[in-house]
Amino acid sequence: MMAVMEVSWNAENMTQVLREMFSHYVIELANEAIVVLNPADHVVLANRGIARFGWEPHQLVGRAWSELGVDGVDGADAPLHILATDVVPSVPTVVVDADGRFRRADGRMADVRFLFYRSHANGGHGPTMVVVRDRSR
Repeated sequence: MMAVMEVSWNAENMTQVLREMFSHYVIELANEAIVVLNPADHVVLANRGIARFGWEPHQLVGRAWSELGVDGVDGADAPLHILATDVVPSVPTVVVDADGRFRRADGRMADVRFLFYRSHANGGHGPTMVVVRDRSR
């Protein structure tokens, strides 16, 4: 059985769909390792750049961020806490740059630089994009 959903294609909906398509396209083509987290901080998307850490993108989907990334100072959740809507409620977009460690597929930890990007559009917090740069190279 197939479900059919009627969508109102007004300018706002079309803009949102185009933004999401463009974002997904850019993430897939990027050379950097990029992971996208849902509001519960679980991986929903990883790009091909994650292969430099030994992972296939599908292997990360569904994993909690706390299993993968560790901030060098305050633990895995420190940057995500800074990004939380209750900490910075009036800022529409928050970017946090942090040194840390990222778990390779073989279990070893890599020294990395994280760039966390989260949008607080429409009063809530949306997905978080994390760029993971290997500092050992």
